[in-house]
Amino acid sequence: MKQPENVYQKIEGSQWRHVWIVGDLHGCFSLLMEKLRQCRFDPWQDLLVSVGECDRPWA
Repeated sequence: MKQPENVYQKIEGSQWRHVWIVGDLHGCFSLLMEKLRQCRFDPWQDLLVSVGECDRPWA
């Protein structure tokens, strides 16, 4: 499988109302969505950055 040439992107934090960084979700999509609702996450104004594993609920 061919790897992408550039996997990094520079993000200017001042362009967003909030920048939320989450990591190692391990398949907890429902919990993430509930927490985002609680903090009034707005995808048009806020940036969500996911780091670490997000697809392995057993890890």
